[in-house]
Amino acid sequence: MESSNTKNTEEKKEFEQAEAIPEVTEKSGDSKYTVDYALGMLEKIMEQMNDRSYEIGSLEEIEDGNSRIVAAEAIKSKEETNRKLIDFYQGIIKDLKPSK
Repeated sequence: MESSNTKNTEEKKEFEQAEAIPEVTEKSGDSKYTVDYALGMLEKIMEQMNDRSYEIGSLEEIEDGNSRIVAAEAIKSKEETNRKLIDFYQGIIKDLKPSK
């Protein structure tokens, strides 16, 4: 049976890999990113934010003040990460959008 520490470590690694900002790589001047890709990622972030809206409401249900603070900080941290990802994908869209 898997220990809880091992399971938590594996879950943390999976989460970090899923949340990592991808590197922009170019081969022969071609970016692997497209406007459609960036728009799709922005949609995904928005869906995750909508799915997470219940978390904010559930903070009121946490009776322990310290636990409430920890949960609020986790939500705040995720929102800051989302802001950085949104800026990243908006930059890709701006860079790839044909100039007029």
